[in-house]
Amino acid sequence: MTRVAAAAEARDPYTAGRQQRVAELSVAIADELGIDQSDVDGIRMAARIIAVADVVEAMSSHRPYRPSKGLDVALAMIEKDRGRQFDPDAVRVCLGLFRAGEFTFSLQDDDQLDRD
Repeated sequence: MTRVAAAAEARDPYTAGRQQRVAELSVAIADELGIDQSDVDGIRMAARIIAVADVVEAMSSHRPYRPSKGLDVALAMIEKDRGRQFDPDAVRVCLGLFRAGEFTFSLQDDDQLDRD
């Protein structure tokens, strides 16, 4: 299991193995579709980018079963675990987008995104 999957799953034992299984199935589908190996590698690099984005969105958004932890907390967590649990390049770019004000989550009426 990758470190990214392990990190996400440590927070949610109900989805243990989910990210690894999704990545494995995605690669298998790409192989069966005859997708070029360099594109399959891109798919693998995608499960690490998406892992960073997923964690930031999940932590910073309100859920019916728990309040938002806040965007600043989410960004601090991925920065702290950069290179250990999260892809360092994906984290660097994610942090840069938010800190430069180049990205904000779009909100739906029922979403609440908190910033500490």
